[in-house]
Amino acid sequence: MKAPLTKTFGHDVKAMAAAAPDAGVFYVCTPNNPTGTLTPHADIEWLVANKPKGAIVLVDEAYIHFAGVPSALDLVRRGTT
Repeated sequence: MKAPLTKTFGHDVKAMAAAAPDAGVFYVCTPNNPTGTLTPHADIEWLVANKPKGAIVLVDEAYIHFAGVPSALDLVRRGTT
C-alpha cells in the first residue's frame, strides 16, 4: 500500500499505518530521497509504538550524517522496536 507524502513532501506515518493496518514492514527513508525531507524522531517513535504486532519499522538513514539530526538507533538500543 502507498500513503501520500505530506504537503511538505515528508512521510506521514499515521497515514502509512492507516493505509496498511496489517503491513509486515513500514519503510521510512530519512532523509528521504529525492526530497531530502526528514521524518521527525517523534513520528518514528509513534510508528514503532503503533505498528501492528510483529510488524517491522525499517528506517533507512543512509544520508543521516549529512542532516545533523539524531539517528533512530536509540530505539533499537532501548529495545522498543
